Amino acid sequence: MDVFYEIDRVGKMLPRGLSIPIVHPLIGRIGEVSETHGFRLKYMSRRTFHDLLKDEERFSRNPRQALREMGAITNWGSDVVNARANGNCQDIWPVKYSVTTVANQWSSFFRSGGLPQAGAYPDIVSYPYGQTFNNLTQGAFPLTSPAGSNEKFIKQFGAQHKTGTNLVMLIDILWAAGNLQFGNYYDLSGSYPAWTRYADGWGVMAAFEVTTTLGPSRSIGIGIYDSDGFPIDPYFNSTASCAVYRLQPPGVPFMELDDVTGGIATVSYIDLSLLTAGVMALLIFKPLCIVPTLATADWGERPIRNTIGGVIPLLKEAGGNIGCLSVLVLTSTTSTGVQQYLMETFEG
Repeated sequence: MDVFYEIDRVGKMLPRGLSIPIVHPLIGRIGEVSETHGFRLKYMSRRTFHDLLKDEERFSRNPRQALREMGAITNWGSDVVNARANGNCQDIWPVKYSVTTVANQWSSFFRSGGLPQAGAYPDIVSYPYGQTFNNLTQGAFPLTSPAGSNEKFIKQFGAQHKTGTNLVMLIDILWAAGNLQFGNYYDLSGSYPAWTRYADGWGVMAAFEVTTTLGPSRSIGIGIYDSDGFPIDPYFNSTASCAVYRLQPPGVPFMELDDVTGGIATVSYIDLSLLTAGVMALLIFKPLCIVPTLATADWGERPIRNTIGGVIPLLKEAGGNIGCLSVLVLTSTTSTGVQQYLMETFEG
C-alpha cells in the first residue's frame, strides 16, 4: 500500500482549517495533512534528514549526550523537562489484543480487549440517546486529568504492531452511540447531548463502526450542524457484508463533509432506513495525530531532542476531565496481532 497516498487522501477530506500532525516511525514529526495541501512535508530538509541519522548513530553510542542536548533548548527545558522532573507527568503503555479485521481497511480498536479493557457503546434507544465520553469512560487510554488549572499535553506518542500496519490515527472520542439497527431512522433533535471539549465542533469528525455484519450496500448517513451552525446531510454507500470493527464510510476513517464545513457541532438524525441487515455504532471524534508505515520492529516515537516539533494539547471538558483517547487503524493484515502504544505526557 502507498501509505503517503492514503495520508494525502485523508488530508483532502478534512474540514477547512484543520490539520493533523504526521509522525514517522523512525524520525518523529515530519509534516501534516490538511484539506488545502493534503500531505505536506515540514520540519525537515534533506540536510536535516542526514543530520538526524548522524544524531541517531551518535546518541546510540552515548545516550547521555541526548539528555544534555535536550537541556540546551531553553523553552523545551522550562516548559516540558522541568514539568516532568517535578512530577507533573504521566507515561502510559496501552496494549490492545488482536482482532480479526479486513486488510487495508480502517478499523476501530476501542472495543478490543487489553489495557485499557474493551470499551462499550451506550444503547441509542436509551435516554440521553448516546453518551459523551471522557478519560473516565471504560475503554479510554488510562490518563488522569490534570490538577487544578493545569493543562495536559502529549509529549510523544509511540505505536508498534506485531504484524505491522499501514496507519494509526490517535483520536479523542467525544460522543458515541451503539445498537444502531438496520432499517431505522433516529431523530435526535431536541435530545442530543452537547460536548464541552471542542464545543464549537471545529475539526470534529464522524464514522460508523460495524458491530454486526452489514447486508448489501445501501445509502446511510447523518444530519449535522457544523461549527458555524449550518445544516449538512452527508450520505455514503455502505460496504456489502462489512466485517465487525470495520469503519464506514469504506476506505476512509471519517465521513467527508462539505467544503465549507469546519466540523461537527451537533447531530440531528441518524439514517439507516435503507439498510437490510447489520448493527453499527456512531463515533464522534477529534483526530489528534497520524503514525504511518509501522514495520513490526519500528516505533513511531523518539524521546530525544531531534523530534521536537510541537506538543499535542488534551482539552478539558467543563468538569475538568480530559478526553477519551483511542485509536483507528488502517490494517495491513486480516489479523492484527498484539498492539502496543507508548504515550508520554506532561502538565502545567
